[in-house]
Amino acid sequence: MSTWSQVFDDDRVLEEARRKARRCVVVFALIAGALVSAAPLATLWEITDAASVAIFCGTLLALCAAVAMVTLAREYRRLWRIELSVRRFIGHDAAGRRRALPWANVARVDVLADGLVVTGRDEGGHNAQLAVSARMPAYTALAHRAVEYAEAHGRRICVDGTPLSDLDLVALFPTLCETVNRAPSRL
Repeated sequence: MSTWSQVFDDDRVLEEARRKARRCVVVFALIAGALVSAAPLATLWEITDAASVAIFCGTLLALCAAVAMVTLAREYRRLWRIELSVRRFIGHDAAGRRRALPWANVARVDVLADGLVVTGRDEGGHNAQLAVSARMPAYTALAHRAVEYAEAHGRRICVDGTPLSDLDLVALFPTLCETVNRAPSRL
């Protein structure tokens, strides 16, 4: 087998992830500033209990921080560059991390409506799941190549959660049988 690799990348994904991350940080800073300043200001109003307002603001701040952390993690995990070779599937995410899954360590390749997910153990032996969005340019070529490599290495391939071997192509594409069942016409 050859040792060449094929690179699929989309700088728009990288820029979009960074833009969303910046927006998330700015919104969190504004909300945090408002909540932190609301607690001391509550002591100026006689109708409010300062302790209750402080607890409420602290709880909202913790909730906003959790939402911001989840949002940032999701945005920074987005793959913007994928390198495929006969030996491994490498993904570069928006945080600048490089994660490589050797095909020998890949457990399964899932082809979904919204993208491709490769699951297995990375080179360090940690569980890894690399997801590629279907909106990526040349996604079809990338998905075909990934499925070819997975097949060549005997890895499990699933389409929308169903193993490829269990799929009934006739049920999925009834028009396939129409051309097979027709008798050839004689002139």
